[in-house]
Amino acid sequence: APKEPTAAAEDGRGSKGHQQQQQQPTQQQQDEQHKKQETQQQQDDQQLQAGSSVPRPAGGMLYPGVVSERHYPDLEVRELTLVNGMRLAIKQTDFLADEVLLTAVAVGGLSEVPRSSFYTASMSGVVGSQLGQFGHKPEVLGELLAGRRLALSPSEGAYGRSVKGSASPHDLEVAAQLLHMLMTSEMQLQPGEMDSVMVQVRQGIEAQLRNPLHTYHSRVRLINYDSCYFFDPITLEELDKVDLEASCKYHRAAFSNPAEFTVVFTGNVKFTALLPVITTYLATIPAAPGRGGPRDCRTLTPLPFKFPEQPVVEDVEVDMVSPMTQSQITLPVGLDRATAREQMWWLSAACRLLETRLLQKLRFEFGDVYTVSVASFFGCEAPSSTGPQLWGDVSIAFTCDPANKDRLVELALATLERLQQEGPTQAEVDTLLNVEKFDWENLTQENSFFHDVIVNGYQSRKFAETGDLDAVWARIRLSREEVMAQMTPASLQDMLCRLFPNPCRSRYTAITMMPRPPGLLGRLAFKFATASSSTQIAVALAGAGLLVAATAAVAVAASRRRAAQ
Repeated sequence: APKEPTAAAEDGRGSKGHQQQQQQPTQQQQDEQHKKQETQQQQDDQQLQAGSSVPRPAGGMLYPGVVSERHYPDLEVRELTLVNGMRLAIKQTDFLADEVLLTAVAVGGLSEVPRSSFYTASMSGVVGSQLGQFGHKPEVLGELLAGRRLALSPSEGAYGRSVKGSASPHDLEVAAQLLHMLMTSEMQLQPGEMDSVMVQVRQGIEAQLRNPLHTYHSRVRLINYDSCYFFDPITLEELDKVDLEASCKYHRAAFSNPAEFTVVFTGNVKFTALLPVITTYLATIPAAPGRGGPRDCRTLTPLPFKFPEQPVVEDVEVDMVSPMTQSQITLPVGLDRATAREQMWWLSAACRLLETRLLQKLRFEFGDVYTVSVASFFGCEAPSSTGPQLWGDVSIAFTCDPANKDRLVELALATLERLQQEGPTQAEVDTLLNVEKFDWENLTQENSFFHDVIVNGYQSRKFAETGDLDAVWARIRLSREEVMAQMTPASLQDMLCRLFPNPCRSRYTAITMMPRPPGLLGRLAFKFATASSSTQIAVALAGAGLLVAATAAVAVAASRRRAAQ
């Protein structure tokens, strides 16, 4: 931007003689000034390492655009608060030389939207990507970012909004420019753009509706979460009711208040190199008057969901040519809120144990599955929930031949049932502890692990109560150490009975995606291939009998024609 004219230039005093009177600092003076700045920075860092706040200078700012600074010594995170209310967390690591993970996160998402406007709000991300949410159309932005190692993706979930991505240390300035443009650009629909945007959105929905996996997973979520509207996929009829202009306004409001966002940098990021980028692009994002700062996660609106009380078994038929079935067994999990952090570690060990047993049985012993995985999910539970239990679920997913799906579902439930009744062996517990120790050592050497700890920590209930990120980190470490010290075959068996429904067959869902080949002949062939062995033998004998009868009939007809001749 052009500089403002000086007073000397305005009144005509900017003459050559006047400029010569302004003495330039010598090299020695510049070196002394640089040493003073380094000494002051070292003193500030020492105060931060001691846990104290750096005092503000007379102008009220530590650096241009920065009003406060804090250090978390255990996590080695430097936290800044900018003049517009935005909070920054910076963790420098030396794990990878060319990686910086970046996430801007804000509390509050689609659960706050009225049901009547839900689809309009949920489509705002799709509309924004088509119109150019970073200030440029997608094709123009692609050309501008060509050759750069940089990717940013805005999204909105039930309880939060985020902009996630990664960048090379050399491209952090461009990443900050994109965040600035996202929070300041005004997306407006031009008269000719509305139809083209709607066509592209409709084509995307039609492609989803044709995708067998999309149909299957949508049905699984609707069954497991009691037809919660949040998981109900948008239809073409609902798309026609979407107000694109309102969707643009919602997208603008969701990402326009910098005071609601915490931006986390993790990786090879040097503070001295990042500070000019912060003051130039992030601190200059205009504040949103009357919007306030970060929202307390304890005030969020929870989603209305409930796991089925009785077992549900269902086949979802989809149009597919490949003879492959995907099954998912889901069981509800309830954690005691007071000890939820410790029980999360117990649940992680139980899932790993169950997955190992299933791999041994289903894949290596019987050879009936292609893949098998066991995972937990707690994304539906709102941070504002205050009930005695924290509800989530554990899913057992595997792919197999359609003819084996019923037997394998029964075998998976029997494996969990046996673990609840007999517990694991000492050898299995020793293996779990060794693998957990190895994984922890590897995780603590990865940027993604610490990045997730910081991002999730700022959104956690613990941080809302204490305001201390180190307290969140201490709770994670101490709870893990406590669980690892207490883990025995008996204690793990007790947790398997407490965390999962006991008996496990009393409450679960088993949803299977069954291929449905197109055409009558294809479906008949598929039915024969997926039938039991006895049924296949009976059909084969019947077919052979029909073939013999048909052959005899043809021979009789031929002999009659010869006799007539």
